[in-house]
Amino acid sequence: MNQLAPLTTLLLLTAAMTAQSATLVAHWDLEAGAGTTAADISGNNRDGTIAGGGSPWINSGLPPVPSGTTAALDFDGVDDQINVTGYTGVTGTDDRSISAWIRTTNTGAGQNMGIVSWGSNVTSQKWTFRIQSQNGTAGAIRIEVNGGYFVGNTVVTDGEWHHVAVTWANDGTPDVLDASLFVDGILDARIGSGTEPSASLTRAINTASGADVRIGDDFQATHNFFGSIDDVRIYEGALTDGEVALLAGIPEPSATIFTAFALGLLALRRRR
Repeated sequence: MNQLAPLTTLLLLTAAMTAQSATLVAHWDLEAGAGTTAADISGNNRDGTIAGGGSPWINSGLPPVPSGTTAALDFDGVDDQINVTGYTGVTGTDDRSISAWIRTTNTGAGQNMGIVSWGSNVTSQKWTFRIQSQNGTAGAIRIEVNGGYFVGNTVVTDGEWHHVAVTWANDGTPDVLDASLFVDGILDARIGSGTEPSASLTRAINTASGADVRIGDDFQATHNFFGSIDDVRIYEGALTDGEVALLAGIPEPSATIFTAFALGLLALRRRR
């Protein structure tokens, strides 16, 4: 009898549990530390150009990115942003996810700050992920589509690094209310989950390709990000809750259990 067969099966199960359900289509790790290029390391050559001037790079006080980080970008809240020319994001009614590490102390009206944005500023055709102050919890994250919005519950304008994410899947009647928001790997808002949004307004989604992806800004001239951003990712497809948790540095429980069990079997076999 092949004693490795059960172990092999468990290892395959572990790999299956940790395989992502969405495709990474852009990843700006912001590791350059100098210059005006935000390199896309996804392999899709969607490099961004850092606009606004000055010296926006920082190399201390960085977020706990699981894969490690040596630099991040500091945005001045006036004109700093990353322009990803030629890339219009995930459009139409296709499933999508965004994740990023952010840190800001901006409060009051200044909490309206773009994290990632694309589309057209027309009803249903905009896709903007940002911090907000207008509806529900001030200082929470928000996804909006022009005419509709979905707002989280956790205040992220406390000067600490936070991992923030939005996932969205088309259930056949594409609406902004189908979004899920996450802060630090924990579900922050989802309708019907028991963790409801602090505010929401229904609106169909049909994201246009009218504007290229921007990081640290959205469609409003006064919504430039003030603070730091690192490790920005866009996915085609909706990440699972566990996959978002992994990006925030929280191990997926099921995968952890399988891995521990497999390693235990391997140790037992070695003792025989």
